[in-house]
Amino acid sequence: MSMPKRSFLSTLSIKSKIILSIYSAIILVTTIMGYYSYRMSEINLINKVSVANLGIVREINSNINFLQHEVDDTSIQVGLNNIVQSYLKRKEGSLYIDNSLSYTMGLIANKSYNNFTILYGLDDKFVPYIGANDGSSGVYPFSTFERSNLYKQILALKGKPLWFVLQDQTQQLIENNKHPKIVMARMVRDLDNYQNIGLLIMSVNEEYIRKIYSSNLQTSSGRIVIMDDDGNVISQDGVEATSDKYKNDGFIAEASLKSVGSEGSIVDTIAGKKLLITYSSSNYVGWKIFYAVPLSTLTQESKSIKTITVFIVIGCLIVLLPFMLLISSLLTAPIKKLLASMKRFQEGHFDESVEITSSDEIGQLGRGYNKMVSNIKDLINEVYVLQIQERDAELTALQAQINPHFLYNTLDIISWKAQLSGDKELSSMIYSLSRFFRLSLNRGQSLTMVAHEKELIEHYLLLLKVRFKSKLTYEIRLDEDILQCLIPKLILQPFVENAVLHGLENQKAGGSIMITGVKQQEQICFIIEDDGVGMSEEAIHNVFNSTPVGPIDHSVLRGGYSVKNVNERLKLIYNDKYSLNFFSKPGKGTRVEIYVPAAENSLMEG
Repeated sequence: MSMPKRSFLSTLSIKSKIILSIYSAIILVTTIMGYYSYRMSEINLINKVSVANLGIVREINSNINFLQHEVDDTSIQVGLNNIVQSYLKRKEGSLYIDNSLSYTMGLIANKSYNNFTILYGLDDKFVPYIGANDGSSGVYPFSTFERSNLYKQILALKGKPLWFVLQDQTQQLIENNKHPKIVMARMVRDLDNYQNIGLLIMSVNEEYIRKIYSSNLQTSSGRIVIMDDDGNVISQDGVEATSDKYKNDGFIAEASLKSVGSEGSIVDTIAGKKLLITYSSSNYVGWKIFYAVPLSTLTQESKSIKTITVFIVIGCLIVLLPFMLLISSLLTAPIKKLLASMKRFQEGHFDESVEITSSDEIGQLGRGYNKMVSNIKDLINEVYVLQIQERDAELTALQAQINPHFLYNTLDIISWKAQLSGDKELSSMIYSLSRFFRLSLNRGQSLTMVAHEKELIEHYLLLLKVRFKSKLTYEIRLDEDILQCLIPKLILQPFVENAVLHGLENQKAGGSIMITGVKQQEQICFIIEDDGVGMSEEAIHNVFNSTPVGPIDHSVLRGGYSVKNVNERLKLIYNDKYSLNFFSKPGKGTRVEIYVPAAENSLMEG
């Protein structure tokens, strides 16, 4: 039967389990508290930064709205000006700009933010006004711009402004554009009939808009992006601030942002980085301002809580180690003392007791142990010793009485023989009987040599042979190398007697008995085998047990008394180092096997 596998904890001592339990509790509690503190600090910090960044985004939105209003107001003034209206209504004109128009446009449109201004007529005969202050030059003919999609959008707005980014690759306005521009375009309409009579283009350099918000970047890793309704980048500044990057990584995911309102903050993972994105939408032209800050830069201080927590845990474990060793030693010392006492008790020291000074569970266990030891000692004195004395008395009584029935029959035969003649057989019988008694008593010793036990059985069977004559045959085969070994006396004779009286006597034809003895390694094996009537399982049980089962055979019980006595004596002498086995079936005979340790004798003489 295989032993169940033991877990790691089951192999640890109580002291180790106490230290492991306390350490585990410290690690668990500090980890939970550290994680909770870190999360709360992170959440509070994100909330505070979100509020601060929302204020920044709102300020940027307000400044850009102001700029847009300024450009829009300026464009309205241009469209309503009489001189501008008159020049645009001319059917014919030269390519040269009239001084009054140039003066008027310069007066109205000469703003620091207005870097390039174009006033188109609706034909290619002339361009009423071109103004630039950033080094850009050259204007494409109106017919070129007229074919663009932008112009179609401007027409559809019926005089309202259209804001767009002037792309260098596809722009069809300025031939030599020096700077990226944000353009406002609107149709100029006749004040009399509201017909389109011209196109006004006013542009602001993207750099000017960037200066409005770049000072609001709070961290070197932050970035600000301004988008239009179509997701085009109007302006941007900060780390990795490229339009392609934002378009590809979903920074301006329009659908998700619309679902959270016109302004607010979200935490999103973009291109493998967690970002705190604060946003606000312009109510004027629909631009959106985004302020993105990597979460790692915001939570840098919060991460120090993790480090502090780790150091606190390690520090606690180091500082508490001596205290844990002391506490665990104090707790386990009484248990170790109790365990040591138990080991000594197992070795036969029955006067063991432990000193108890505490009233806790260990103290109660110690008092219970002391009481148990005292009770066991009393039981040993009152029961075990008495049983040994009783077994010795039984053995003495058995040796004294031998078998009265056998003795009476033998003496009758001797008396009858003596009356007839002084035969040698009679002399032999008397000698065998005398020798049998002498060997049985064995000078009061409980151990005898195998050779003496063999001689005792020979005389015993010789006496039985006189009684049963040809009905009894026997053979004794004991190896020479066991004859000098010591064994308890009278451990074979009861089984021989059992075989004759209960196995062969009831058979009309008699039977035979074979007694063998051999040495097997460190043991001697004795076998008593007969071909008699055999025994049932109930009969074998009744031989060894005081409580019979099945139909009671009193003759078997009487014979079984001697067999049981032998078994008890062997148990007292050898403990568990012997074995006694019965093998029998009704009508098949009986086989008895006795195994005892082989003890050599060099002192006793027969």
